[in-house]
Amino acid sequence: MTAYFERVQLLLQQSRYDMAEEQLRLWLAEQPDSAAAHSLLAIALSGQSKFRAAVHEAEKGIVLAPDIAYSYYVLAAIQHDADALGPATEAIDRAIQLDPFDADQFGLKASILLQQKEWKQALEAAEKALEIDAENVSAANTRAMALVKLGRRSEAGVTIDSALARDPENAVTHANQGWTKLEAGDHNGAMDNFKEALRLDPNLDWAREGIVESLKARNPIYRVMLRYFFWMSRLKSKIQWLIIIGAVVGIRIVNNLMESNPEFVPFGWTIIILYLAFVILTWIADPIFELLLRLNKFGRLALSDDQITASNLVGGALLLAIVFLLAGLFTANNTLYVGAAFTAALIVPLSGIYRPSAKRSRLILGIYAGILTFLVLAGTALNVAEINLGNLLHWGAFIGIILYSWVANWLIIRG
Repeated sequence: MTAYFERVQLLLQQSRYDMAEEQLRLWLAEQPDSAAAHSLLAIALSGQSKFRAAVHEAEKGIVLAPDIAYSYYVLAAIQHDADALGPATEAIDRAIQLDPFDADQFGLKASILLQQKEWKQALEAAEKALEIDAENVSAANTRAMALVKLGRRSEAGVTIDSALARDPENAVTHANQGWTKLEAGDHNGAMDNFKEALRLDPNLDWAREGIVESLKARNPIYRVMLRYFFWMSRLKSKIQWLIIIGAVVGIRIVNNLMESNPEFVPFGWTIIILYLAFVILTWIADPIFELLLRLNKFGRLALSDDQITASNLVGGALLLAIVFLLAGLFTANNTLYVGAAFTAALIVPLSGIYRPSAKRSRLILGIYAGILTFLVLAGTALNVAEINLGNLLHWGAFIGIILYSWVANWLIIRG
């Protein structure tokens, strides 16, 4: 057991999860009732994004060692990584009940609470972890992130500086400092931190995402959008919904004022147009600016596969809309203008596919966007062929695009 344990620990530290899995399978072949082996196998599987199998192994570890806090800690960590925050909370609370003096357990609880946007409770859990172990860098990072979300940036900066003083080679801390600076509006300083984080850990996606945001923040229009995105990210789901619904109600009030006060019409239309432009920009800003980054050598390397795919979809929709528009100009066929407008409108659903973090939500939005794309293209083709069914398909696409933002916001807010 000792030989297997030492080899597995080393492989896990090196993130060589597939090789760790092989060693753990051999260990379990000899000792199928080893709770430690099942828990460690769960970690190796989670590292390969095999979350269902990882949860299964973690639960086996709990069955074999129901009074060991580490078994529950592993299950909580896996469920946290899989975005199953409710079960993760239950598991980490049980681990803390069994061992209330483990800093890593409070650190994980703080991370779960942070993801649930419970900023104050996340701060309390992180501080509890630091009371137990003042050198816990992970807890220090979580504390700093919670402080930023609570608007206490100066305290967050002190926490990060302290963490870097203890461990100057920690890539996550450098990335955390980058995001703190970015949220404060210092995109140039943030870029330096993200570069340093990637130098230390070339596979740190969090730092790579930060570089992309820093590059996009060089554009003054995107900087405004980024401030809005950060502000919204600090709000709980219920508050986000209240803001979305409140904006819709506000537009309705403006419309009523225009109907009863003709002199208010120019001002009212200005409000409505600016609101619609802002709403559309919140949806398309990311992929549009990522599309522009494709022209930047450094930006192109920093984009993730999802960001590249999203920008490709948006670029394809824009190109096709231009083709329809030019075809309409050359043929004087008005139906092609309509097709161009609908194709351009597809940018909104296509750009939103990768916005949720959960794979299931992405799948739903992908299918939704695919159906809308079919309706638009089929409707345009039938209209060009002067078949009445084309108008019906376009009406279906129009209703689907209007409803899309509500469906997508619900999926995004819930993760």
